[in-house]
Amino acid sequence: MKLTVVGGGSTYTPELIDGFARLRDTLPVEELVLVDPAADRLNLVGGLARRMPQTPGGQPPAPRPANTATATRKRGTRQ
Repeated sequence: MKLTVVGGGSTYTPELIDGFARLRDTLPVEELVLVDPAADRLNLVGGLARRMPQTPGGQPPAPRPANTATATRKRGTRQ
């Protein structure tokens, strides 16, 4: 399954990725894409998520973000 996390620069993202690792048998995430309008936070959290170690108990590793992208607000849309 491919999954996109909108707001991927959030400090909650590593916890979310850890949850995906724990549910790997039930929810097999093959590709994870992080999207956030704040490029600095996205780079920081995305880098951390890529380095996350295996979960305790020898579980499969957490899915690594395959890609990160910044999102910009389109002209004429509400925020």
